[in-house]
Amino acid sequence: MEDETSVRVAMRIRPQSAPSELTCVEFVLALTPGHPQVVLGKDKAFTFDHVFDIESKQFVIYEQCLRDSLKDVFDGYNATVLAYGQTGSGKTYTRGLALISPCLQKKKELFHEQ
Repeated sequence: MEDETSVRVAMRIRPQSAPSELTCVEFVLALTPGHPQVVLGKDKAFTFDHVFDIESKQFVIYEQCLRDSLKDVFDGYNATVLAYGQTGSGKTYTRGLALISPCLQKKKELFHEQ
């Protein structure tokens, strides 16, 4: 386990849903180029360990956030992955229902390395 921090936080920005688009809801979240930071509105900045934009693919999130933690589990360390957010914010999607096939591939990768 190389990472010295006990908790890492990643944020994934999801696309607006169709009802939001229909009611003309303004997208007020901006990414800070070159930094894992988002700005909400005009003056509230939040920094994370990782920030994934609307275009981010599931496998990129896996590679950057989960792969090493899952390997550490096999070395005797504990790991927890938590998806947090309000209803409809994309937790289930990010957890992997859209990832079933790639997840199976990653599972094979993990078990073949042991």
